[in-house]
Amino acid sequence: MINAFSAKVKANAIKEIADLEDVEKVYADFKVTVALFDSVPLIKADSLWSKYNGTGVKVAVLDTGVDSNHPDLKGKVIDKVSFAKDESPEDGNGHGTHVAGIIAGSGASSSGNIKELRLEHH
Repeated sequence: MINAFSAKVKANAIKEIADLEDVEKVYADFKVTVALFDSVPLIKADSLWSKYNGTGVKVAVLDTGVDSNHPDLKGKVIDKVSFAKDESPEDGNGHGTHVAGIIAGSGASSSGNIKELRLEHH
């Protein structure tokens, strides 16, 4: 448990709230979208593609689940398991599928325009 709260406030009130004696930190709460063309270079995954193609490699992705029906991951997901009690291994968030896409995506959903994943399942 943490001593925190969330509120919608006008932008000009943020500094006033941040300056209150009991306030340690103010964080913006906003939606974030993910795109492989942004994240792959950021984590330098693309720098490994000329050296490695993933042959013989199996990878476990421990994340928000995976959409094994995603066109970029067709035939690449061997199994999926949820380690959280009573939760599905289906990705209801999108992050786990995004991460799996960096690891093993084919680019099928973008006609190869965003072919960010290079590992092949053998």
